[in-house]
Amino acid sequence: MGTTKPERNPGPEFDAVDGDSRTAILGDREQSQVVPGVVTGPSRLYFLDWIRVLALLVVVVYHVFVGGDPVSPTFLPKEIAAIFFPVPLAGIGVFFAVSGAASAFSLERRTKRQFVFERVFRLAIPFAAGAIILVPITEWLDPWAAYPDSFTQTYSEHFKTIFSTQLLLDVPLVLSSLGAWLWVLAFLFAFSMMGLPILNWLRSKSADRFCDAMTGLASRRGGLLLWSLPVMGIAAFGQIITYPLLDAPISDLYNGWTGFLRFFVVFVLGAILVRKKSTLDYVRRDWRIALLAGSFAMGLVVLMSAFVFESAVNTAERSLIALVFWQLLEGVGAWSFVLVFFALGLRWLDRPGRVLSYFLGMILAFYFFHQTAINAVNLFYFGHFDPSIPVDDLPYPEFYLTFRFLNGVLVLFAAVALLLAFIELVVRPIRPLRRFLGVTRERVPGYYDVKSADRDRRVVDRGEASQDPPAHESDRSDNSPP
Repeated sequence: MGTTKPERNPGPEFDAVDGDSRTAILGDREQSQVVPGVVTGPSRLYFLDWIRVLALLVVVVYHVFVGGDPVSPTFLPKEIAAIFFPVPLAGIGVFFAVSGAASAFSLERRTKRQFVFERVFRLAIPFAAGAIILVPITEWLDPWAAYPDSFTQTYSEHFKTIFSTQLLLDVPLVLSSLGAWLWVLAFLFAFSMMGLPILNWLRSKSADRFCDAMTGLASRRGGLLLWSLPVMGIAAFGQIITYPLLDAPISDLYNGWTGFLRFFVVFVLGAILVRKKSTLDYVRRDWRIALLAGSFAMGLVVLMSAFVFESAVNTAERSLIALVFWQLLEGVGAWSFVLVFFALGLRWLDRPGRVLSYFLGMILAFYFFHQTAINAVNLFYFGHFDPSIPVDDLPYPEFYLTFRFLNGVLVLFAAVALLLAFIELVVRPIRPLRRFLGVTRERVPGYYDVKSADRDRRVVDRGEASQDPPAHESDRSDNSPP
């Protein structure tokens, strides 16, 4: 056997919400450009796929039990919900870090024009369609809808309220309000466009010295935590700049300009983190340090929510010092949890599987419709409440009042079942819908079994070419990338 470059094994064929991680670290450059210590060829970072899928399932659970209003949670006592409210601020950073890595991989297989076109089709258009059509429908399905008897009024008030109460200067917050739970799509599209020059530069040899310096910093015990400094700095800077201009409710801390800037830096760092194999080895080594730092930072965030900001969502007078300190804590927490989840994924989840392939084949559709399914199940269970009655005085069913958490579990399973049934019976069979939402024609697209994956990993380690082409290469899904 020679030492020719091994054929890539793409693993499951899919177009995910944020691109794909089909390529190995740095993909398959020309041999003259391969950086020493970088994995090339068929190796696939399956743990990134698992993190994306598991993060989405956690989002669904959170939206069932807490929703967007921890002061009036559906299936949890408000005291517990308020404690958990700040946690997703850090957890969402994991998703954006994975997205940054996936975007870097995607650029290895596409020209810049193809990359932009794909992001428009997979992110911008679904966000716009969802904001205009799906979000108002979902709001009307909410048992607590302000106008339960009139969808037309719900639709018009949705846009009227947003543009009358949000400062247009705070573009990220306006987009978040328009898209509701789909705000992640808008942020991912913006990050992909803003980060394109950086991601393209990271592919070049001129970036080697910078990446070597970052890896050298990571090689020191706890050095990876110092990567959080730009996350902290940019968010604190954004808070200082916008403080005189904008209100500072928790929602702005979450997905206004400050959150937008924080998550963008995490997005870029995610691309840098997977550039060299040795950096991931340091992630695996330092996960306990990251867990300790992240837990401490988020513990302080919870205390600030309870005692400094008084309420998790009420807009109140907040000092600039407190807000900047919040941003610093969020920066440490967000990056620390990225390191923890990457380390756990590398250790336990870096393997393919049928369940993984199944969810990757419909991940955008699952995310796109999940809140609609939750509200539909809640509406079937509760019916529409009278919006004039205070939330605490609503006539809840006796079973709900007695077994509140159990009700949430039942709603969760019913919503997931409804969601999967809708995707299988409506989205997957209809080609335009399937292509629009990136759903594969096959239920388990291009499943790559564990034995084959382990075999090809050994082949790559020996520097040999695989003689057996991936079994699914001749059975590409109709919407898989070229």
